[in-house]
Amino acid sequence: MAELFDRLPFENLYWNQAETLTQEECRTLQTRQLRRTVERVRELPLYRSFFEENPLQDEDFQAPEDVRRLPFTTLTDLRAQFPNAHWTVPRHEIARVQTQDGFLTAFTRHDLQIQADLSARYLYAVGIRSNQMVQVSHAFGRAGLAFALQSGIDCIGAASIPAVNQIVPTNSAMITGYRTGQTANEKMEETIDALCALNADAICADAEFVLAILTLAQKLERNLPIRNVCVPATSTGIALRYPIQKDFPVKVWLHWEHPAFFGAGLAGECCRQDGLHIQEDRFLFECIHPETLQPLPDGEPGELVVTDLAHEAQSLLRFRTGIIGVFNATPCPCGRTTRRVQILGENDA
Repeated sequence: MAELFDRLPFENLYWNQAETLTQEECRTLQTRQLRRTVERVRELPLYRSFFEENPLQDEDFQAPEDVRRLPFTTLTDLRAQFPNAHWTVPRHEIARVQTQDGFLTAFTRHDLQIQADLSARYLYAVGIRSNQMVQVSHAFGRAGLAFALQSGIDCIGAASIPAVNQIVPTNSAMITGYRTGQTANEKMEETIDALCALNADAICADAEFVLAILTLAQKLERNLPIRNVCVPATSTGIALRYPIQKDFPVKVWLHWEHPAFFGAGLAGECCRQDGLHIQEDRFLFECIHPETLQPLPDGEPGELVVTDLAHEAQSLLRFRTGIIGVFNATPCPCGRTTRRVQILGENDA
């Protein structure tokens, strides 16, 4: 598919020069940040017993691979703690708290700046610019995803159109001829009217909603101005992105988000649509065998594991995401030097 995007309506520049770090620069930065992260979390209830039994020091972390000395963290671990047991700053330094999947995610003001930067990197890579209008159609209570994308749009300087109480059709409605209930249709017609009136350039939403609104607009013979669509790299998003691009005059760009890590910004596509660039200056990524938990080399699929290197309010060590993916270390024609990940699905084990 990459050849379809050789001529794009935007220049492929970088939002942050950290996206073009050399491998040596990135590894040095990751090692330094890993040491800081260990110091930040060693007294937390979540990890205290491990560090009491394993009194690791700075000299034990000489390379990013030394993260393997640390314990894994799971969603079950987080749910078993008090809501703020993994916070690493005093309560008065917390600027925002979001809840999802049974645990809380906290942010300092500096964290919110990082969140905006990470989201801006992805949005800028897929063509969002300061002279555009972008609708955010994710519910603003959903894992901070809407807040994260909103902050990235603000960071770039584009105009945002937050959508409130969007009604998303069910999967079954999509399958049976894209029919939805009358209430959903009416709500989507209002959205179509607004997008047309404002001449919106892009929309951030789940793929199901995007397909439903594009299909309804086509049925109503309305010419939507949207040309860029940003969707999470869920199984549905991955399955629908090429059918949407085939049937409608839009490009669909994937991004990988998780509520435990800034709400968005773990990884995002560039103009090549050939994998999602991971943000290696802010996170340390691993790929492990989901049963043996042994590390796997680039090119082999396994469960993706993330260590947070920059989150002030909370940092998670080797968090098992439950996502199956494969890393690609070959150079990308876009010029970004970070590895890319292809999301393959979820670990059902």
